[in-house]
Amino acid sequence: MKKTAFFKIKRPYLPQISRLFSVRPLFWVIGGLVFGILASIFVFRKTPVFFDTRVLSVVQKKEHGNLEASYDYWKEVVRVRQDYRDGYIMLAWYSQQLGKTDELIEYTKKVKDMDPNYSIPEVLLMEK
Repeated sequence: MKKTAFFKIKRPYLPQISRLFSVRPLFWVIGGLVFGILASIFVFRKTPVFFDTRVLSVVQKKEHGNLEASYDYWKEVVRVRQDYRDGYIMLAWYSQQLGKTDELIEYTKKVKDMDPNYSIPEVLLMEK
């Protein structure tokens, strides 16, 4: 087989990527892009990646149950000791946490009737 002038050219027709760019800067650029995309996915999600919404609903139900139990406890304390002002304050706080606004108003009025000089805690006066 006879070699022609076409095969004597030692330069490739397409330049090699490694000759245009060194490997290290190309590695850093691609790595930075991948890391940036992954970071933006984790940052811009509606809920945190590590927290499942099903777990959140279970925690909220358990917390609501604990609030109900504490509310019932303080209701029993106030039933036994009707002159216990701080018991009514606790009932007002728990009724606010549970969203029972009518009872919140009732208990704060009861506290004001028992002790007109007592200042109602600001936490109870704030609207949710």
